Amino acid sequence: MFILLNGSFGIGKTATAACLRRELPGSTISDPERVGYVLRRLPAFLLGLQEQPADYQDMALWRRLIVHQARIAHRRARTVIVPWLSPTGPILRILLGRWPQRRPCIKSASSRRSQWCTSAS
Repeated sequence: MFILLNGSFGIGKTATAACLRRELPGSTISDPERVGYVLRRLPAFLLGLQEQPADYQDMALWRRLIVHQARIAHRRARTVIVPWLSPTGPILRILLGRWPQRRPCIKSASSRRSQWCTSAS
């Protein structure tokens, strides 16, 4: 199962993912921001680009890599939790089309996570 925690900056997606991971046996986190962090630090020429785009979500390579990252995580865990910033409609359709055979279970992060997450972050 894939759980996508979708929401805006600073809402607590990563903290919620960590809480879920502690509560769900056999789960792991696959964070697309880590892939973006690496890609943003590589020189553009290594990525085959003239210059770095303003947003790593605009990189086709990023979109491919986060799907591969989640698939690899799914090999070692039954449940993969993916915290990410709300992608635009076209990006979301591309990503869901490339996701493993079953559609992921999509959940929405909220600032009320403390209601169901009793462990301190």
